[in-house]
Amino acid sequence: MTRPRIIFLGTGASTPTPNRWVSGVLIEGVGITMLMDAGEGVQIRLREVGVEPAQLDLIAITHLHGDHVFGLMPLLQSVAMRIESMKIKRSVVLVGPQGVDYLARAAIGSFDKDYLTIDVRLIEDPRSSVVVVDGNTVVPLPIAHGDVRSWGYYVKLRVSGGRYVRVFYGADGVPEEFTIEFLKRNGVDVLIHEATYSRVHSAEALRTGHATSDTVARIAVSVNPRVVILTHISQRYGSYAPQLDEVRTRFKRVYLAEDLMTYPIYILPREELDVSGDILFP
Repeated sequence: MTRPRIIFLGTGASTPTPNRWVSGVLIEGVGITMLMDAGEGVQIRLREVGVEPAQLDLIAITHLHGDHVFGLMPLLQSVAMRIESMKIKRSVVLVGPQGVDYLARAAIGSFDKDYLTIDVRLIEDPRSSVVVVDGNTVVPLPIAHGDVRSWGYYVKLRVSGGRYVRVFYGADGVPEEFTIEFLKRNGVDVLIHEATYSRVHSAEALRTGHATSDTVARIAVSVNPRVVILTHISQRYGSYAPQLDEVRTRFKRVYLAEDLMTYPIYILPREELDVSGDILFP
């Protein structure tokens, strides 16, 4: 069994480059393999880290901008072809905003094939959109991203010994007040958040509905996670992204994600992890 881990498949914003492909985060725990966002080329990245697309139990899409969904249709086609050829009954949960169902249907047609079932969950409200897969709980939480509805995902990830790791993936935009209150109430171990812009480009961040390093620092100070990992970095910064140093002026436990980087969840102190799978809404 794979030890619980988070793998960053793509960490760039908008357009893929050789150093940073676009959004995709793989999370593996006990009883679940899930993908957060499916940017262009995501199935190639999955295979590079040794994960067969047909292994996915859940795919969660934050919003319908291309750098988060252009890999979804070919990914679903590969999943369908593989499972149908294996002739093994399997269900995959697809959760996301209105419109993700149209992309999925365009890719594979029927959601109920001979062997593969796509369980589509369109988000309407966080309370009514909770997804549970083998004891792992996924809660969509609202993110303000200009005029586009975006959802972050809070994951209560089951690990060994009846413990849970609390992960929040925030992309794209700035968490709404409901989301911040939810995170304070439930706690966060690993905060993964987009940090598209340096603080010096705050005007552009405001115009495009993205986060800056200062945005992430404020969130981190407010919800106090064990660790922060920055992703969705504007390609303008090349090999040096100033966001890391900027966040560290206010919150020290922060890392900058790179493509194919693995964060080993199992290094978190087991005795300090949550023992309850409960979710508390504000």
